[in-house]
Amino acid sequence: MNERTMKLLSTDPMELFFNDFSSRTGEQAAKNWQPATDIWETPENFMLRAELPGFKREEISLEVKENLLTIGGERKEEFDQEQVHCFRRESFRGSFQRAYLLPNNIDTSRIKATMEKGVLEITLPKSERAKAKRIEIGD
Repeated sequence: MNERTMKLLSTDPMELFFNDFSSRTGEQAAKNWQPATDIWETPENFMLRAELPGFKREEISLEVKENLLTIGGERKEEFDQEQVHCFRRESFRGSFQRAYLLPNNIDTSRIKATMEKGVLEITLPKSERAKAKRIEIGD
């Protein structure tokens, strides 16, 4: 191999240690991060679960306006980037916002949310008028 080729292959050992082929993909994914969510329906409620690993309750905002539910959050850097050299960044730092269009049969005044171990769970109660009622057939 000639000297030029060797120079191209030579790299900082720490960069090599922390680098792999997927690192650019991971960094890009972290910049465009959105929480993974599951949504399901029970007879009484719609449920939404959002995975927010590493987020604290006070870093999350939850808002409902008309039929739009918005989850937002911001997680700040842990260290001064001018002081520390980060070899890989796959965990999310920054802000995100994700919105969900709610069905018309949600009683927005009774929405409740809890957060435990980085999982936000939102209970979206169905309005009374949306629940099925049994109608007796008269004589």
